[in-house]
Amino acid sequence: MVLNQEKSSSIYSYLPFSDDRIQFLDINDWTGQAIKLNRKFYIDIIMKGMTLDISFSQNKKQKILEHIRERTENVEGIYILIGEGEDFEEGTAYIGETGNFKKRMISYFSEGSKENEDKDFCSEIFFFSKRGKLGGAGLGEPIRKTIESKIIQDATRINRFKVVNTQSNYSGRLSIMEEDAVENFYWSIKIILQHIGYTLLKEKIEVKVDDNKNYFICREKGANARMYMGDIGFVVLKDSLLIKDNTPSLSKLNKKVYELRIQLKENGILKESEDKLILSTNQEFPSATAAADFVTGGHYNGYEVWKEEENHNITLGQYIKAQSSDNNYNT
Repeated sequence: MVLNQEKSSSIYSYLPFSDDRIQFLDINDWTGQAIKLNRKFYIDIIMKGMTLDISFSQNKKQKILEHIRERTENVEGIYILIGEGEDFEEGTAYIGETGNFKKRMISYFSEGSKENEDKDFCSEIFFFSKRGKLGGAGLGEPIRKTIESKIIQDATRINRFKVVNTQSNYSGRLSIMEEDAVENFYWSIKIILQHIGYTLLKEKIEVKVDDNKNYFICREKGANARMYMGDIGFVVLKDSLLIKDNTPSLSKLNKKVYELRIQLKENGILKESEDKLILSTNQEFPSATAAADFVTGGHYNGYEVWKEEENHNITLGQYIKAQSSDNNYNT
């Protein structure tokens, strides 16, 4: 059997509004489906039955509502509640499984609910189910509970979010087909979350001290930063000196990095020192360019501004090209 992790997949995302209060997500060749909902939007529109305050035609409004209900009413699956958290930089998460998503959300978010206070951190709701109107025939309880347990255990181990679940172990027996279903569904949840920027299940990059070849420096604009290139991303290392001010265009060209710099300043992770900023902990990035933008406060090609630490004349791009040529030659 070919593992899902070895396949390439296309993720399809549809945002019916100009903001991200709701997002429909699918993967090619996946029998499942996902939906991301802003908590307030879901409560107002689905639980309270308020009208959509948008300038769409009545027909389009009805189609959007039908699409939401198709993915959330009388449907079983896995849900993840995500929100801010004071103790963890990424936030707080609660993972659960249910045979009826809407009923479970009503039990959490109805006024006066005993569970409302425990879930008050939640601002975004993710729900993963089998495709179509499946009711009780989509994901059986043993499969749901196994996926729920796996997400809780991995998210707790990875430790990017504060996971507030009180239990995480499920010892039910699965057939070999059910085990495959669990792996496929879990993998799909993982890549969807990462695709839209949620790191709940993203493994942390291991910085290998003795791996001298994969260290790079950036001294653009007077910065003095070190970066490690791992297997799944890039890490700007602790004690790097960053440019203090952002360029006017950064907020448009790389909004995520712009907001991250502001957030880390507010949290004391980026500390001012004369005309520079000192990074007090390692910071991961999905690309070399994002890491360069973070360091410089501007927008640069990461493959050009990062230079090999042992030879400043070799750019990251040249280094990667040379490594690729060597690997092709050796094979």
